[in-house]
Amino acid sequence: MNEPFVPRGPLDKEPIGPATVEERDAALMNTLRGVNLGAYDTRMIRWMNRFFDNPTLRCWASLLECARMAGMLDAISLQEHMERRGNQGHHARRRGERR
Repeated sequence: MNEPFVPRGPLDKEPIGPATVEERDAALMNTLRGVNLGAYDTRMIRWMNRFFDNPTLRCWASLLECARMAGMLDAISLQEHMERRGNQGHHARRRGERR
């Protein structure tokens, strides 16, 4: 398979292409990396893998990856904001010490 199973970014058309059950399972589990899964979660993942067609499963996996990326970007933005606030506070204290 030349294309990755999980498309990156927003989809404007149906993602197509063949994939084996093993590739589908590995791609979906990779999309959920770091997520603590219960027995029922795993059962539903196996169900989706068995009953969703490739385009549908690819779309869901892509949405999960997009949500992961959005969360990461929010975390980075928050960290940068906090660092700027921390540096401003540090500079304000230093200015106050010079008086």
